[in-house]
Amino acid sequence: MATLSVESAYGGRNFLFQWVLASVLGLTFAMMSVAVIDRVGGDDGGLADGLAHIIGLALAGVVVGALQWLVLRRLLHGAAWGTLASSVALPLGFIVGFVLGGPPIDFFGSFFLLGILSGITYWLALRRQAQGAGWYVLASSAGWLLGGVAALVIAITLGDALGAAIPDETLGFLAILALLGIAGGLVGGTMTGVALARLLQQPMSGAR
Repeated sequence: MATLSVESAYGGRNFLFQWVLASVLGLTFAMMSVAVIDRVGGDDGGLADGLAHIIGLALAGVVVGALQWLVLRRLLHGAAWGTLASSVALPLGFIVGFVLGGPPIDFFGSFFLLGILSGITYWLALRRQAQGAGWYVLASSAGWLLGGVAALVIAITLGDALGAAIPDETLGFLAILALLGIAGGLVGGTMTGVALARLLQQPMSGAR
């Protein structure tokens, strides 16, 4: 059986496009779910609000991981574990960030822990198939952290203008959150996608 690589399965550019698209769609869903979370649990910072955020972010993490798994399932054995990693990372990062400093640390916490946990998860699978797989943990952590920075920059620079342009408060909030997901997904997805593509094109001797 021939060694399975990005080139043989999809083509490098096609793989990167699919990975970035999955990341953008997943993060956009995750960000927009905050609007639903706020409506369900309220925004008073109470117990119901906290539980709604944790449950909502866990479900959003499942979507992020599942979309990425659809891209990786033919290329990487054990890729399904990435779904579990994402479902744990988003709410756990939010909790840790909230305890450490509150907003916007909780926002960055979700992105950063997503990078760390998914990076470790995919490294555990990659190390049996690709040379230098350990670098993916660093690429994933840095990529998603920078994705969080990009999302925050978008929120600061465009948030007020977009809110003023859309009279309906709910629609304006959804539009801003969608931009956060797109920005974060583009940056994080591109950095992690490039790293994955390079690693999958450098299979270990005997890997199949």
